[in-house]
Amino acid sequence: MSAITASAVKELRDKTGVSMMACKKALEETSGDVQAAVELLRKRGEAVAQKRSSHAATEGRILAGREGDFVGLVEVSAETDFTARNDDFGVFCKGVLNTILTAHPSDMDTLLSATSKYLHSNTVAQASADIVGKIGENIAVRRFSLSQAEEGTTIEKYIHGPGKIGVVVTLAHAGVASNEALQNLANDLCLQIAAAAPVAVQSSDISEAVLAKEREIYKEQAANEGLPEAKISMVIEGRVKKFLKEAALVEQLFVKDNKQTITKVIEQVGKDVGATVNVVSFVRWQLGESL
Repeated sequence: MSAITASAVKELRDKTGVSMMACKKALEETSGDVQAAVELLRKRGEAVAQKRSSHAATEGRILAGREGDFVGLVEVSAETDFTARNDDFGVFCKGVLNTILTAHPSDMDTLLSATSKYLHSNTVAQASADIVGKIGENIAVRRFSLSQAEEGTTIEKYIHGPGKIGVVVTLAHAGVASNEALQNLANDLCLQIAAAAPVAVQSSDISEAVLAKEREIYKEQAANEGLPEAKISMVIEGRVKKFLKEAALVEQLFVKDNKQTITKVIEQVGKDVGATVNVVSFVRWQLGESL
């Protein structure tokens, strides 16, 4: 087995809140697999919380922008926070974002081969190589998304902090043009998603594979807590229900008013504008999280 690195131990500690020694032991038991170690610690009840990679180790920056009907999101990775705050790195990131918003690439290969006036008329691939040579770190365009607003839709974006979290929300409201009330709702939902980290719009959108993994974890937690066998099934399903309420956007309590659910907030805005409003989709990226 390869040696457990200090960076892997730190990453696991950031994700779980467990002591460095316990993290090192868990990584040894899982052959250095950080995600498997997270699950192991959760099963043992040692992890403070599953933080959905909220403290991932990779540095860099997430940017969002709008050009006409298009809203873009891009993550550019770097090795250190020092580079993430570097002016040259920032100019490169903005150049890539502007290229996405104007060239409308369909995938990463198309983006990397695009020639852009925002990158001194180089391709994104060449500009990437140039910035790596200039700064001396491994820098890469990690992922991007591009959304187009159509009739009866509203798209809003949000970047939290210095590019650590990026969110894009798309609303549908057939028969009513986008207006200030709908834009304000979309902005509020961006803040909600950034803060509360839902994994799906509705609980029915959460895959059976995800639920099966949660049930497995809750089963071992219950067993480790010494609960009677007859009560374990009930406890598992209770924790699954709690997970679904926290993981589904429309079932969450509104961060600005915890007496309302997101469903109620959306319904009220729908009544105000005279349309049925739905969340079509959302994107929430945390810097450095696993793809």
